[in-house]
Order: sequence, then C-alpha cells, then structure tokens
Amino acid sequence: MESIKGKRKNQDNILNNLLVFRDEKNQYHGKAIEYVIGMFSQVDKGSDFEMMNRDLLSLPKQEIVNHISEFKDRGYEVMLSYLPNKIIETPLDFIGHIAFQEHMEDKIKNWQVFHHYIKNEEREKGYGTAQAKNLLEYARENGIYKVRMSKGDNNRVKGIVQRLYDKKDELNIEVDLEDHWVRLLN
Repeated sequence: MESIKGKRKNQDNILNNLLVFRDEKNQYHGKAIEYVIGMFSQVDKGSDFEMMNRDLLSLPKQEIVNHISEFKDRGYEVMLSYLPNKIIETPLDFIGHIAFQEHMEDKIKNWQVFHHYIKNEEREKGYGTAQAKNLLEYARENGIYKVRMSKGDNNRVKGIVQRLYDKKDELNIEVDLEDHWVRLLN
C-alpha cells in the first residue's frame, strides 16, 4: 500500500482511494472537496450527522469550503474511491465513498462508518468490499482497535460485513455479524 500522502490502493488493487481531509496534496484534492460538499448537501435530515453538524451544514456551499477543516477537527474523514487509470475531471468521476468518524471508548480509538456508497452502475463488482478492506488497512495503520461498519439495517453493508467475516482469517480480524463491529487483530 502506498503512503498516506499518495494514492491509496486497496489490497486487491482494484481501486485507488484518497482521504479527503488528510491527502491534501493529492492531485484530485480539489475535486474531492467538491464531491464532499455535494455529499453534505444530501445529508438525511434528522440524522445524527446532520444534528451534530447543523451549524456547518446550514452554510451556503461556497462557505462550507472555508470551514472544511472543522469537519476534520470533529473527527470526520471521507475516503473517496476511483478506478485505476481514471483521470478525475469532475467530482462525478469518483465511484463512491466511505464516511466515518473517530470515537473514543474507554480511552481506545474506534471508527464509526456513517455512510458507505458506491454508484449504482459500479455495484456488484466487488468495490464496496474492496473499500471496506482498504478502510480496515488504513485503520490498522493508524492504531484503530475497532471499526463499526454500520449501525443501521442496510442490506448492502450486511453483505460487505458478511464478506469480511468470510475472509476474517486472511484479514486478521474478528467480525460481529449482528452489530457490524470489526475488531482488528495484531
């Protein structure tokens, strides 16, 4: 896997990924910010994310750019995915994302995924699972103990969690199929 500052490739080498709030020197960072601002404009009203960030989300789109670092300060990150050999000309060229937030539990850092998305035309190709595997590798690199892939009842995420469970030995993880927690083993 390449460094955090460069393109992030997952273990299967089928996706490149970039971390919006951390890969600021990536050539596609500007398009990534545009993508995230568009994503924020579609946040579910009344969701935990919307309620905790209402102050920033209520700003006009062009002003959110000036406050984008505040999302990072609040522990948020968005991992955007794109196909290898694809030049990102517009934010629509990204094929999906995983958005997550860092939490502390008994002085241990954990991540909570709050949105996992792959474009309709790119589904059923293994990209969602590849994204999840890359997120787990990134979590491991950053000393994260557990990642909760979802706290909802999303069938696509359930499928991804099941595929992670099926590869738990290969990935060196434990998976709770009911609560969607993935514990990273050393």
